[in-house]
Amino acid sequence: MYLKGFPLEFENHYRAIYHGASTVVSNFDRSGSMEIFFALHKPDNTKLYLVHSDGSIAENWPVNIFNTRVPPAVAAGDIDNDGFLDAVVRAESLYVFSHDGIILPGFPVNIYHEHLPFVAIYDLDADGSLEIITVGNNRLYVLNSIGIVKSGWPVTLPGNWNEVFVPPPALGNIDSDPEAEIVAVSAYCFGSGVCDSSYIHIFNHNGSYAPGWPVKMDSGYTFYSQSPTILPGNSNSIVLVNSALYFPPNFDSTRTKTSVYKGNGSLVSEVFTTSFGECSSIPVSVKNADTLLAFGSEPLSLFISNRTNNTMLSLIGNGYYYNSPAVLELYSKTYFTSYLRTIDLSLRCSVYFYDEKGQQAEWSPLRPIGIPAASLSVADLNYDGQTEAVMLTNLTSNNTPKSILHVWTFPESHYNIGKAYWPMYGHDRFRTFQYSFVPPDEPVNIIPLSSSVPEKNSLHQNFPNPFNTTTNITFEIAEISDVHIEVYDNSGKRMSSIVNRKFQPGVYRIPLIADGFSSGVYFIRMKVGEEILGKKIMMIK
Repeated sequence: MYLKGFPLEFENHYRAIYHGASTVVSNFDRSGSMEIFFALHKPDNTKLYLVHSDGSIAENWPVNIFNTRVPPAVAAGDIDNDGFLDAVVRAESLYVFSHDGIILPGFPVNIYHEHLPFVAIYDLDADGSLEIITVGNNRLYVLNSIGIVKSGWPVTLPGNWNEVFVPPPALGNIDSDPEAEIVAVSAYCFGSGVCDSSYIHIFNHNGSYAPGWPVKMDSGYTFYSQSPTILPGNSNSIVLVNSALYFPPNFDSTRTKTSVYKGNGSLVSEVFTTSFGECSSIPVSVKNADTLLAFGSEPLSLFISNRTNNTMLSLIGNGYYYNSPAVLELYSKTYFTSYLRTIDLSLRCSVYFYDEKGQQAEWSPLRPIGIPAASLSVADLNYDGQTEAVMLTNLTSNNTPKSILHVWTFPESHYNIGKAYWPMYGHDRFRTFQYSFVPPDEPVNIIPLSSSVPEKNSLHQNFPNPFNTTTNITFEIAEISDVHIEVYDNSGKRMSSIVNRKFQPGVYRIPLIADGFSSGVYFIRMKVGEEILGKKIMMIK
């Protein structure tokens, strides 16, 4: 069923397209619910939207970016370390906007790009600040939080500047050192449509190659929209990537090679599939010791592969380009999404939910108006404990395009972030393509301990107490309520706002991380509706 306030239609002539159509869902302003961030585009103009969970547009949004020849890409993170999420946009230039729509110092930064741009963010050098990763033709750039290109960057990828395709990279720690790596793929495609000299690269945070890289692909195999995927391990992270071999002259048959590499560049395995078009990047889920891969093609195939027992399912649907599958648990089953990018006489498309055995959910497909623009995103948008799915579609009527934002809620679905295995395009709002990654600036991790209804609201004594830097706060909520939890020092100064959102009845635990606190006595203040509860705590360094 639709969440109240949705679907939401937007201004004519603007379309959700490519990376900018992949919604980012998170709590940008640290309020009592999440927001939805995305970009709409028409020739020479981009509009950025931040939409509340009730369908209203956030104050100071939309933001207009003019003279944008190329369609935009979006990501989100706390770039300026002020405690709020910022909107990162790659269009004709690179932009960063605060949650209230104000452009940050140092931006925009002009980096010319001929093809489809991307943007991603990560703390590559483990210094506590985020870097911004983007592309300019055949050059890969890393910039700091004020828009300055980092030392060692850009790096130049093989091929002429205007004939190299670079899909979005994967980001994560491939080896055992503290810093992260960038896993990028590139394709050198000539004017005849023949692509060769395609590579997989892994770069260290300083722009140097990691040992064993780059790896050159077999002749004819290429990349266009396929990003690599990182499946992390303690000391054995692996890289998965799809590459495509087209069969000319009509290019309507494609062989996809799914390759698995160790972090040192050695090949682990290859699996081949054939479809009408190239396949997408590879969302991953790991459940009950089974590692499941999912990817789709245009127009008719969704593939679900089990690496543990070497089985492969081929289903109706697709995941081409930015419609790569989302993977999530709903009602105790793991589902893979698939999209039919056509509409019937009712102007509706189909969004399928398949389980790992290839069976559709009884409530599948969803039937939104319009054609899917990109992968859907899943989250607990309004903090009611249930799962929401967010997706943009495009609809053209009388030669006039427009975009529609859809938000569905799944009653009694009990959203669990740990079981949203691949919740959006690129896996997360940093666009890391790294399985199980949680952005470090994500709002604090609230752990439900029990769904039993307590007799009254209560705040437990923190444990441990006294504590050194980190302690846990447990509280009970008797009925649906707005809950605010804050920490004050002995003088009454507010030191931290931990929680500000609506809760269902139950028992919860939340960590308090007090890195910037001095030793001493502090007070936890919990407001539930109009009721005030408190506890005294002590920190000893």
